[in-house]
This record gives sequence, structure tokens and C-alpha cells, in this order.
Amino acid sequence: MSAAVETFIAALRAHGQRPALVEAERQLSYAQLLLETQARAEQLHQLGAQRLGLALDNGVEWVLWDLAALMAGVVCIPLPGFFSAEQQRHVLDNAGVDSLISDQSAAFAALGFMPVSPGLLQRPQPQVTPLPVGTLKITYTSGTTGQPKGVCLDAALQLRVAQSLWQASAPCKVERHLCVLPLATLLENIAGIYAPLLAGATIELVPLAEVGLKGASQFDLPSFLRSLNRLQPHSLILLPQLLLALVTAAERGLPIPDSLRFVAVGGGRVSAQLLARADALGLPI
Repeated sequence: MSAAVETFIAALRAHGQRPALVEAERQLSYAQLLLETQARAEQLHQLGAQRLGLALDNGVEWVLWDLAALMAGVVCIPLPGFFSAEQQRHVLDNAGVDSLISDQSAAFAALGFMPVSPGLLQRPQPQVTPLPVGTLKITYTSGTTGQPKGVCLDAALQLRVAQSLWQASAPCKVERHLCVLPLATLLENIAGIYAPLLAGATIELVPLAEVGLKGASQFDLPSFLRSLNRLQPHSLILLPQLLLALVTAAERGLPIPDSLRFVAVGGGRVSAQLLARADALGLPI
């Protein structure tokens, strides 16, 4: 385990019995999170996993396996659910994925993946492309042309960014973060998981459909607002189009939770006009 990961784990351990992850009726304290993560890391070692694909909806299990790969020194490749089947196949082959976490084993059988334990699939990989030394995550973006492209990241870089985000947002006193974007996107992965964990916050996890994200481009505003008002989060990470939906809803008099303390917007340019509209509503963008 690298020094950066050891420091990260120690920070999480210091939060003890505080609630870390919540998904419906399932809740894990920081102590329980570390126990669950360690068990999964040991399982990855026992199975000889080298490159782990993560093909799950947003939820506790996504976080636990992501952290397990980090702890075990296994390269993690998040597989966006909004990618097409062809794009997903490209990612799995391009990254040389030998192990896969998925609750839909039949969907990957044609690619050679066979179940070895509940939710964990493997396939033989006789030859893989070498990676830069220290790589522990390959994040893929669909881009505007051609096949998805992967970026290789080491643990120190990811955790250094998470640390800086935690420190920058500390004055907002975020104690409860709701993951709205897919965890397979680096923005939510680092700013919505690693940074809140460093802060000792509670992370609310719900399936993407419950926050209104359905497929590659569908968005259901009523589902989004229901989740916000039910969970009353302190922080969110939104794309510009989601901020536009939130602002428009508030301007129309639809209920918006007053719990919000910090709303980050990324993934694209945000117009000054939209920011002014949000500011007029008192939204902490």
C-alpha cells in the first residue's frame, strides 16, 4: 500500500463510528466501511486480480469495491453505465480488464467473463498493454469522436486533489453529500466520495434513476427534486444542465431543500447569466 493510501485510510479510521455511507436502509460507519473494504481487498488478492472493472449503479457496493482496489493496489477501471455496449467492450479490452464487478453477469458472458463469486467475474487475459508505473485508476470519457479514451491516474494524484477539495470546501461545513452524478465519472468519484470521506461526512447513495438520470441523456426533474427534498443534502455536484433544471424549478416555485450549503458545478461551461439567476435564489453555487 502506498504512503498516500495509508494516510487516506488513517484519516478514515479516525472518524470511527460516524456514519459514512447510506443507501436506503443500509448504513455503514467509517469503522464498518474499512472492515468491508479490507475483506474485498483480500478477496481481490486471493483471486489474483490485476485490473478491475467496476460496472455497478451508484450505491454502497460501488464505493466499497473502488476503495478495495485502492487498498489492494489493483488498477480500477470504472465502466460508465451510459456507455453503449460497444463502448463498454472497447473499455474492457483496451484496459485489459481481467476481473469485473457486476450484478449483470449475463451481459458480459460473451466477452469471456465467468462468475467466480457472487458479483465478481473473471476472464483470462494472456497479454495486456503495460501501464505507466503507479497507475491505480483508468478513467474513460466518451469524448466527441471515436472510441472512449482512458487517462491513467495514480493514487497520490487522486487523493491530493480530494484533500485540496476538502480543505477548500471546509468553511461550508458539509456533513451530508448526495451523489447525483454517476460514480464512474471522475468528478463524482473524487469530489463526491474521496473528499467527503476525508471530511468525515455522510455520503447518501441512491440509484441514478432515483435522482432522475436515466440512460445517456434522459433526465426526470420530478425524481431529482423528490430525492433532494427527501434526503436534504448539504452538498451536490451538478453538470451545468442540471443546475439549469434546479434553477428553473426554483423560479417556478417548486420546493427546493433549504439544507444546501455547497453546490459545485463542473463538466462544462456555466454561463454568467445562469450563475446570476442561482445567486438571486440564494443557491450556494
